[in-house]
Amino acid sequence: MARRNKTRGKTVSRALFDNAKEFFEQYGNDVTRNTYMKNYRKFIDYCRTNFNCKTKNECGEHIQEYADCLKEKGYTPSTIHTYLAPVCVYHDISMDKVKKDLRRTAHYKRGRTNNEKTHRSDNDINNTKYQRSVDFQSVVGIRRAELSLLTGKDLVTDESGHLCVRVGGCIGGAGCLTHGEKNKAEVDKYGKEAFEKNIGDAIFVLK
Repeated sequence: MARRNKTRGKTVSRALFDNAKEFFEQYGNDVTRNTYMKNYRKFIDYCRTNFNCKTKNECGEHIQEYADCLKEKGYTPSTIHTYLAPVCVYHDISMDKVKKDLRRTAHYKRGRTNNEKTHRSDNDINNTKYQRSVDFQSVVGIRRAELSLLTGKDLVTDESGHLCVRVGGCIGGAGCLTHGEKNKAEVDKYGKEAFEKNIGDAIFVLK
């Protein structure tokens, strides 16, 4: 039976992960810390499988290749960013140094995709009942829960004069302005056609 490479009594992969885990323990937020550790483990597996890396520095030489691999597998720019975040933080490399596609809110698919685990009528983007909501979300890049909370006051302009939709953040989190390139006409169109004029109407549409 082949013997696994070991470092001080541990497998190399375990040693690499334990060192990274110690670094990520500095993050007080449990969600951030656990997400970082989970995604960095994936990077370790990639480096060990493809390059037999044994040290942090050796793994750090393959960050761009890892990003390219994720893209080849069909991951979205947003998911790639999530996978790379702990890698860049731990290796002290600016995310801007890694060549990758830019994230755009209009490209987000979460919440309207079919994951084959649970069937929901509003999980089908081809359902004509939700066509207007899907069209609007595809332009603005917001989720169902965020859509239900929008009011007329959330249609604003940013510091550059672009028409935007103001989306409230989660509890304790930050809000954001979402807009894409050349989307003003789409937002105006939705506003003029919409019959849901308040929160109650919006929730009724979603139901």
